[in-house]
Amino acid sequence: METLLNLFVSIVSQPAILVSLIALLGLVLQKKKFSDVVQGTLKTFVGFLVLIGGAGLLANSLTPFAEMFQTALNTQGVVPSNEAVVAIALQQYGTPTALIMLVGMVVNILLARFTRFKYIFLTGQAMMYVSCLTAVILVGAGFSVSLPMILLGGLFEGTLLTVTPALCQPFMKQITGNDKVAMGHTGNIGYAASGFIGKVFGNKEKSTEDIKIPKSFGFLRDSTISIMILMSIVYVILALLAGTGYVEHELSNFINSSRNLYGWFRSGFTGCADGFRRNCASFPRNC
Repeated sequence: METLLNLFVSIVSQPAILVSLIALLGLVLQKKKFSDVVQGTLKTFVGFLVLIGGAGLLANSLTPFAEMFQTALNTQGVVPSNEAVVAIALQQYGTPTALIMLVGMVVNILLARFTRFKYIFLTGQAMMYVSCLTAVILVGAGFSVSLPMILLGGLFEGTLLTVTPALCQPFMKQITGNDKVAMGHTGNIGYAASGFIGKVFGNKEKSTEDIKIPKSFGFLRDSTISIMILMSIVYVILALLAGTGYVEHELSNFINSSRNLYGWFRSGFTGCADGFRRNCASFPRNC
């Protein structure tokens, strides 16, 4: 009995395996074909490993970045990127994140079934962002990784993901012309606030869709390319402000260090984004 318990604990303590089992459970409950079950489970497992690998690259590039930022500007910087921050946090909080996400999905389904908020949240990567953020906040607040923490986090997440689409629904109905689809995103509260402000100060006859963007800048729609260009500029500027002496003493050659760091950041970010897509590919179907 103790051997089986230790085996179970060793399995659920591995986030990649745990998330894969959640995907497996959802696919089996939906009575998917055997090939779909295998494909969805393996994609989730591989996606989580890719995500962790990308997080390692990000960490390797962000550590020197933070040191250069502090040296150059004498202040502490932050990285406003869901993929970057969550990917790094998942290395330490992967298991509670997966369990909170599972409980949150169940709470979301129950609330949609028994309340007037008939919204099933289908955006898998957003669910993972919220789950990870909830886990980090609860641990930071002094909770230990335990059943009460998982249930509290799942209840919060499930309620948030059920109620917030309702805030945007009046505007979604205006845009789509029907009530068949809702907005499922972490920014729902901000979107709803923007909609209410727009109702007061906006002009429906004018739209951002009317703005003409030159085709020569179309390549910036690719987030990988735009992030690489932006971060290359930021790294080089920080390296210049920190001074060639500091960079070459702490890292290595000035130009090579800047180039390698933003290259690592770009590669890590791409890996994390791809990992999120692969990892969450099965969750929307599971809901």
